[in-house]
Amino acid sequence: MNVTFLNTSRDNPLLVYQGYSYIQDGSYKNKTYWKCEHSRDPNNKCHARIHTDLITNKVIFVSSHKHHHSSNEMKLEIRQVYNDVKQQAIGNNQEIDDLISNSIAKMSIEARKRLPKVKNIKRLVDYHRTKKLRKNSKQIDISCSLTKTLKQEKFLYYDSGIESENRVIILTMKDKLTLLTDSLDFHIDSNELNISNLFSIFHVFYVNYQGKFIPVLFALLENKSCYDLLFKQILLLIPNWNPLLFLSDYDIMLIDSVKRLFSGIRVTGSYYHYRKYVLEKLNIDSEYAINRFVSLAFVSVKQVDESFKQLKNELEYDEFINSFQQTFIDQLAPFPIEFWNIHDTRVDSLKMAKDIEYWHSYFQNGLDVNTSLNLHKFLRKLEILEYIQTETRLNTTAPASDLNEIVHNVQLLEEK
Repeated sequence: MNVTFLNTSRDNPLLVYQGYSYIQDGSYKNKTYWKCEHSRDPNNKCHARIHTDLITNKVIFVSSHKHHHSSNEMKLEIRQVYNDVKQQAIGNNQEIDDLISNSIAKMSIEARKRLPKVKNIKRLVDYHRTKKLRKNSKQIDISCSLTKTLKQEKFLYYDSGIESENRVIILTMKDKLTLLTDSLDFHIDSNELNISNLFSIFHVFYVNYQGKFIPVLFALLENKSCYDLLFKQILLLIPNWNPLLFLSDYDIMLIDSVKRLFSGIRVTGSYYHYRKYVLEKLNIDSEYAINRFVSLAFVSVKQVDESFKQLKNELEYDEFINSFQQTFIDQLAPFPIEFWNIHDTRVDSLKMAKDIEYWHSYFQNGLDVNTSLNLHKFLRKLEILEYIQTETRLNTTAPASDLNEIVHNVQLLEEK
């Protein structure tokens, strides 16, 4: 009788023979050893074993131990469909509905009745296709031309490489690293994006230079678990960096990472990201109501509770109010009042918010971070934006029309 080879959920070999399933248990010379899949079940250890020929895959030995459990051909049939769906998902770009229909068509009527919901099978297809894309994306190497600025200065300072579990890329310049080293405070503006189905986070580091917040370092991260690696690599680049203040966005994992790696650092929220967080996360239709709550950042810390209670009585947005209270007001709120209130630093905080907003718009216009980008194209655009920033000495007093000029200059440079 022929054998059928499938894979377990962890992609290990699975052999099906006479209605029973076996997992691989090693090989020697021209034999492959298999043991019943239930051999590890503490409540139903089965000692049935078979051997197959390593070349022909034919069964050449069946142990005298009988299975002391019934076969489950229905379960194996469903398993076969899952394997087919997985292989089809990886092997071609067929429409998901067609792919599933073709696989199910091979099943018996009874097995179809026991299939999971179609939406769950669709998730399986999406998962394996995304996994394949990410695996292929990890093979992307960076060409030498993209490791330097347009002035041929070093630009790529760190790349964890295609073999790393979670890839991190750091881009900066020597003089910018000096500014970061000398600065006693720094800020990070985070953008969620999709670059080559690999990187999902784009960080821009800012420092206060001559009264203005300017970008000094760029980082591409595969995911948020890369934060510690990012800061450790920056500290290897500039070991004397010892900032006293981190002006944070509202990413708890990022805040925790900074606190772990910079002992004694003070972390406070930026007004720009406080307002952005409220607009995005606590979304309601009334801009007036949102602005009333955002204005709590300007009230003295001691008066915030009372001011919040007044707004709570005046406005009828219970869901919004409850969410705001849990996030910013309660004693155990993830972002307590002292974190986001700028009453005592109003002038500096608003100036920083203006600078960050300017540069944020600058990158949004120049990089179009809301679309999926090719890694090489993204790095090329970063080089160009770095060049324009340096050459034109853009500042936050420039008119809005400069942003259109930036995009125009980018297009001209890209055509060269």
